[in-house]
Amino acid sequence: MEAGGGLPSRAGFRPEAVPRLLPTLAVVEVLSGGAAFRYRLVGTAITQLAGRNATGRMLDRDLYGPDLERMLVPYRRVVAEAAPVLTRSSILFADSWRSTDNMFVPFTMGTGSVDVIIVSVSISERLLVEDRNVGHIAVIRD
Repeated sequence: MEAGGGLPSRAGFRPEAVPRLLPTLAVVEVLSGGAAFRYRLVGTAITQLAGRNATGRMLDRDLYGPDLERMLVPYRRVVAEAAPVLTRSSILFADSWRSTDNMFVPFTMGTGSVDVIIVSVSISERLLVEDRNVGHIAVIRD
């Protein structure tokens, strides 16, 4: 977060400073104050495991089907709290469930509101055997 408690500027995030993370990052545009979200960019590691490239697509029922509401929870929380959110969850990638640790970081485009969320996804190499509905979420505060 910015000194003084404001949201960091998206212009201040330099992808070239974290080249190893780029394949596991997603850049998500916040639309209508958090009523909708669109993937602006999805990293190659996520795309490969998912078996599809969601870049440019809305986070909607066409993309996530019945799991949509569960997938939107952390994005909505980031917008509501204007703070980073950590999650541990299970996600269906192509044909297998995998455990993931995710960090959702809010950025502003100068509006003072959450305009962009950059998500870092750490994907377990092991297949998940737990109940897919179990998840954890935490908001990061100073």
